[in-house]
Amino acid sequence: MPSYSAIAGTDSEALQDHKPAYSGFSRQPIHRRFSRKCWIGTAVLLAIAVAIAIGVSVSKSDDSGNSPSQPAIWQNIRLPDSVVPSAYDLFLHPNISTFDYTGRVKVSVSVLKSTKFILIHSVGHNFTDIDITADATGDAVPIRSYFTYAENEFLVIELKNSAPVANYTLDISFVSVIRSDLTGFYRSSYLTSTGERRWIATTQFEPVDARRAFPCFDEPAMKATFKLTMVKDHAMTALGNMPIASTTPSPTNPSWDVVEFENSVRMSTYLVAFVVCDFVSVTSTTPGGVVVSIWTPPEIISQAEVALNVSAAILAYYESFFGVPYPLPKSDLIAIPDFNAGAMENWGLITYRETALLVDPAASSASNVQRVVTVIAHELAHQWFGNLVTMEWWNDLWLNEGFASFVEYIGVSSVRPEWDMDTQFFVLAQKEAFSLDALESSHPIEAEVTNPGEISELFDAISYDKGASVIRMLFNVMGEANFLAGIKSYLLQHQFANAQTNDLWASLSQFTTLDVRAIMHSWTSQVGFPVLTATPSNDGSTVHIVQKRFLADPSAQPDLTTLWAVPISRTDSSGAQYPVTWIEDAQHIIPLTLPAGGWYLFNVNRTAFFRVNYDAVNWARLGAALLSNPSQFSASDRAGILDDAFTFARAGVVPFVLPLNLTAFLSQELDYTVWSTAVSGLAYIGSQLRWQPSFGAFQDYFAKLVGPAANTLGWQIQASDPHMTLLARGLVLDAASRRADQIDAVGNATALFKAFMADPVNAQVPADLRDFVYLVGIAHGDRPEWDFMWEQYLQTTAATEQRRILRALASTRIPWLLNRLLAFSLDPTKIRSQDATTVVAYVASQTTGELVAWDWLRAHYDEYAAMLGGGSFSLGNFVSGVVAHFQTQQLYNDVQAFFAPKELGAAANAVAQSLESIRTNILWLAANQAQIEQFLGYVPA
Repeated sequence: MPSYSAIAGTDSEALQDHKPAYSGFSRQPIHRRFSRKCWIGTAVLLAIAVAIAIGVSVSKSDDSGNSPSQPAIWQNIRLPDSVVPSAYDLFLHPNISTFDYTGRVKVSVSVLKSTKFILIHSVGHNFTDIDITADATGDAVPIRSYFTYAENEFLVIELKNSAPVANYTLDISFVSVIRSDLTGFYRSSYLTSTGERRWIATTQFEPVDARRAFPCFDEPAMKATFKLTMVKDHAMTALGNMPIASTTPSPTNPSWDVVEFENSVRMSTYLVAFVVCDFVSVTSTTPGGVVVSIWTPPEIISQAEVALNVSAAILAYYESFFGVPYPLPKSDLIAIPDFNAGAMENWGLITYRETALLVDPAASSASNVQRVVTVIAHELAHQWFGNLVTMEWWNDLWLNEGFASFVEYIGVSSVRPEWDMDTQFFVLAQKEAFSLDALESSHPIEAEVTNPGEISELFDAISYDKGASVIRMLFNVMGEANFLAGIKSYLLQHQFANAQTNDLWASLSQFTTLDVRAIMHSWTSQVGFPVLTATPSNDGSTVHIVQKRFLADPSAQPDLTTLWAVPISRTDSSGAQYPVTWIEDAQHIIPLTLPAGGWYLFNVNRTAFFRVNYDAVNWARLGAALLSNPSQFSASDRAGILDDAFTFARAGVVPFVLPLNLTAFLSQELDYTVWSTAVSGLAYIGSQLRWQPSFGAFQDYFAKLVGPAANTLGWQIQASDPHMTLLARGLVLDAASRRADQIDAVGNATALFKAFMADPVNAQVPADLRDFVYLVGIAHGDRPEWDFMWEQYLQTTAATEQRRILRALASTRIPWLLNRLLAFSLDPTKIRSQDATTVVAYVASQTTGELVAWDWLRAHYDEYAAMLGGGSFSLGNFVSGVVAHFQTQQLYNDVQAFFAPKELGAAANAVAQSLESIRTNILWLAANQAQIEQFLGYVPA
């Protein structure tokens, strides 16, 4: 979970990032060595910085080790296979007051092929000494020169003579800064209740930011052990991947401690982590003896109880589930005040946003608690899938993220079975994957990477949610016992090493008669997913199945040669269950045995990753069955039927009257998963009509649908309310309060908000009602309401409450207050950098704010890009959150023109996908507005 940005204060990196491209290259002979025992003067450091910065681009060189027709080895994104590391001895002395640090890294390497060049990743460091010694003799290896190649972020060390095959020690001393951009080794801070700002130093290395903290072989396959030593202030605490081996007073300063950590297991650089802070912890021990600790700032340690209980239980459960023990003696989970991602699975020291780890009993809703438990389960799953066995290269990122995203639902169910996570999987994961994968600009699960910036583009719903969906599909087809036997084999065979996708398929194939590789290759190597069109024969004895790729754009033409191995489960109105049928061809015939007037349903419980379009008769029969007796379908199937219908209507496959007629059964519906699907489908219609005169008619229609559920669930929260009821109530009332006032949602919410304003201490809104009560209070209020909530934002110590308030503040209908909030997003003393782009997206999600946010993005895009860094996956989310919902040709042209000249980095895919979404929206409005208005009974005045 990476994050990127420009830094303040590292002259060498700033020069590298903004240098002109040179046709040749510069090198610095090492004329002298600098003593490790003394500080380097400012003038010397500046000279080194400038020297490093100008030595970069390489084209051809007679002594490059390459033939004239071949590019130099540093022009390849990948490290050469001639040198591999085995162990790091890393020393760091950070100064939290001045935000800089000195470091020394000694890397034990093996030269596997004679070479004249040693390449190691490094960004933003000023080198004070570089030595290489031969382990066998202890002799120094003469260095001719060194230079940086910024495009691929290499430090290139040129030897005077080629090094023969042998073992060596690479010794690099350097100075650097503790960064400000949430990447590498960076600084974060928090405020105490008295207003004192306290600083910490922490890390975020995935995918390619370990190189920003110390020079290293920063590729996942370059695994090694790590021995960390840190010097820190006596009043601070140092944490690392491993337990502390010893703490001794510094011989040079009695206020410093020298902390040595135990040697780590073999792991990839992106999993290394260390933190210097003044946090406190609560601790538990698993039955297997693993010490689990939750670390937070002292004043909010009371919010760690839920995390401590569930993390220890889930960790112990996973040991049994995977059949492989957790290999480290401890697992620290730490809440970082400024953190770009949700969490990061660093081995033994997992870092989290506060919202993803902490639960404030007074402020956290049921959805907040579920998010915490889910993120914990996800990161702990990574301790096996990702950490113990790591993908060989980033094109197989899904082996990490897809599997962890699947297993998180099982992990949560192990501690909270009543949350019905398997049913929730459809709306939380599968629907997200469907949405992105229905675009022509989607990408395969296994995607090629050609430069460092493209790596971050893979952290999306394809790697996570589609990956989880296809793993879940295979899990259900193979059966739990066989599947887990294959997983255990995979983990044991590749533990502490690396693997590719085919290695997983090979392990699973040992425990099934299925050709796992052939089946799953169609899902991981191809972009998109299939839609099955089912047409019964005239006599109803068979159904004809045709598969082709589904595309959301009605004008798009799918490649008809793309086929998948599709497992079809089915049921029908008789209640019968049938064996899974595999379809691998473009067409297939399945026998039917239906009672007269009966219906049939494919993909029972939505366990496989495809959509089904039926003939008009079967759609009508499914709708009638839903209306007469919804409970004869599982919640997953009710949601799936509805979602397929809305999706096909959006793509022009079926008329919109079909899904709108299906919604009739919602008057009897209370399930969270179904309502989440319904609100999503209806919200799209609302967003498309938001500027049209018929929008009021749509609001009336929506009010009639949501009214019965809102009235049944009500406003009174009981301690005995099940978790799923709390989720459903929050969703339904939130939807009602934003889209209809006929059930008094606005009146009730406004009354609660006014009471809260009058007495913030004693009239606090129940946590499960706060999202929409705050939103209604601001949307229907004026400046006093806005200012009041801003003060609440400044005063609260609960991160979940802060995010809730920011969303509410963005709902104001007063443009100058929206611009005020947007301005605050660029001031980290008001809104944390991690939340800056989210605030802009919140503003863009409101009708009043969408064009305000777009104007703001165009005026300040470069500032946000610098804040996040061009390689951050958050940059893509920022772009799509602001523009993907546009629906006019003029805005399409504006978006295209604005981003065309920019170096987009990790946002490139998001821009392409957003443009495709806008084009689809334009086509949708032209094709569907009239028929929807007819359905609504809207008559133009």
